[in-house]
Amino acid sequence: MSDALERMFTQHCESNEKEFDKLNSSIDLIKDNHLAHLDAKVDSLDRKVSVVGNDVGWLKKNQWFFLTTSVITILSIIGSVITYVITK
Repeated sequence: MSDALERMFTQHCESNEKEFDKLNSSIDLIKDNHLAHLDAKVDSLDRKVSVVGNDVGWLKKNQWFFLTTSVITILSIIGSVITYVITK
């Protein structure tokens, strides 16, 4: 009985070793093939985020200018419409 158990245990261990070898080779393949691509994509995203951050920073610095000019433009249009309506 113990020989049969020992044989089953040995077969099970060999089977596990084969599965672990497959997993290790798959992990190595993923590391070799995909990590470089992911690093390149992350670097590209970092550059894009920094550009957007610079654009947003520029808008934040000049927000009062844009707000003031927008309000003045809207008030001018409203004034022109009122003047047009009154003179007709």
